[in-house]
Amino acid sequence: NVFGFLSMNTTKIPGNAGLRDQVTLLRWVQRNAKHFGGDPNNVTIAGQSAGAAAAHLLTLSKAAKGLFKRAILMSGTGISSFFSMSPVYAAHISNQLLFVLGIKDTDPEEIHRKLIDLPAKKLSDANAALLEQFGLTTFVPTV
Repeated sequence: NVFGFLSMNTTKIPGNAGLRDQVTLLRWVQRNAKHFGGDPNNVTIAGQSAGAAAAHLLTLSKAAKGLFKRAILMSGTGISSFFSMSPVYAAHISNQLLFVLGIKDTDPEEIHRKLIDLPAKKLSDANAALLEQFGLTTFVPTV
């Protein structure tokens, strides 16, 4: 959704925040697994549907290299258009979001500031409106 995968290809909103969050979690697991009886050298990630797509994308990510040993993917792949999109489509969806929110600015810094100032509910409602317009997915990983 918009909270994890809004992509404007700018330094402030580069996209794929949801995957970056997952990499951060995997780094935490590496540092702390031993405190819970786990082995940081034997971490398995798994996902079903969109979670499988995310796990698949993590297997391809240089940022996640060495953070897990294996992945279990159930009913999803990161290369499906259902679970990932091109930067061109991401820009189109992002522009539609700005339109729905009434943000007319073109300066990335100003857009970022206005998005940060919005209540989460307004962003969520705009995401829902785009889902109605575009179908089952709107904001997904950009590859």
